[in-house]
Amino acid sequence: MNDAPLPVTLHRETPARPAHVSHLLLCAVALALSACKDSEQGDTPDAGQDVAAEIPPDAAGADVAGDDTSGLPDAQDPPADTQGPPGDLGDPAGDTQDPPGDTQDPPDAMACGPLAAAYVAEAAVISTCTSGAQCEWVTHPVCGSGCAVAVNATLDHTALEAAWQAFSGAGCVPEEIVPGCCDLAPPGWGFGCAEGKCTPCAYQCELNCECAKDASGCDLPECAATSCTSLTAAVDGLVDANAGCSVDADCMRFEHPICGSIGCYQRAISADAPLGALSTAAQAAQDAQCEPFHCGCDPKGEPLCAAGTCRLCPGDPGCPKTCEDLRSELEALAAAESSCDAQPQCTMLTTPFCSTGPGMGCQALAVNAGGIEAAKALLAEYAAKNCPADTCDCLPAEVPICKDKVCTPFYYVN
Repeated sequence: MNDAPLPVTLHRETPARPAHVSHLLLCAVALALSACKDSEQGDTPDAGQDVAAEIPPDAAGADVAGDDTSGLPDAQDPPADTQGPPGDLGDPAGDTQDPPGDTQDPPDAMACGPLAAAYVAEAAVISTCTSGAQCEWVTHPVCGSGCAVAVNATLDHTALEAAWQAFSGAGCVPEEIVPGCCDLAPPGWGFGCAEGKCTPCAYQCELNCECAKDASGCDLPECAATSCTSLTAAVDGLVDANAGCSVDADCMRFEHPICGSIGCYQRAISADAPLGALSTAAQAAQDAQCEPFHCGCDPKGEPLCAAGTCRLCPGDPGCPKTCEDLRSELEALAAAESSCDAQPQCTMLTTPFCSTGPGMGCQALAVNAGGIEAAKALLAEYAAKNCPADTCDCLPAEVPICKDKVCTPFYYVN
């Protein structure tokens, strides 16, 4: 009888997994959830003994052919070394908290774009204007000098502020609204209103004159063509404010500049007018080479008090009419108001003139109904001024007739 050992049986039961191996498998799962520290400290089979020393070769990651007692394929062997440098899966102190900065998600770039567009759209709604004086900057000081938009200060900004809160509350940065806004420092040069929209001005007048303006109302670096108009108007305004009088003696001539000849700017003013202020204003106009602030003119009229205002007469508007003025007006009236279709439409008035022309005759004029009262008033004023009468070498007219559709003074010849 052969006492040789029997062959290994073809079937055997899988031995139970050692308790410490099962513990290690559970610990690996627990470590993934950052909860393995207490388990290792309190449940290690042999306190003070290196866990790695109790791990079978397969569990330690060193698989030896033929020694696998777990019954599992190698791909499902227990996890490898569960102890390692800080931060490794097996180091309790390495993964108890997330890295700094990982507690808040960054702003969603996909959300910031629409929020920025919404803010810009609200700003556009309230940027309408009729004048740059209505406009102002709205600034949110998030970076540098802030992110600014130009809007109408007189309109409701509630929707704009709500759009800004939505944008900034999402963690979005201002550059999404205005590129480079951190470097934006709005200058205090005011606003224009270009095509009905608030438009920041790019220049502020630094010239020694009134600057020209562009279509939006912003200053341009050049003198305005109308600056002489405004300078002259300033002088005229001072003259008009200081030209009251009661008699001719209350009035005097103001001229500028003072030179060898008469200054070409000449106006009548009150004798007590502030000459210093007048000269300062006139000098500003002369410095800007405005007309007529230069030398080389003759005296114009004489200072008179006409209806409570000093005038240089004749010449100034409002001066009393001279005899020549009255005669010229009468002749112009007769020419304008002498049309007719029949003799009954004509009326004849006696005059001191020997004039000829439409409506005029020897010591008479003939006008239609439209000119009668005006002609009577002028003749009365002429007589009141003791204006001279012509010496006529003609026969005085006797009746008006309508000749060639023109009222004409007529006299009979025997």
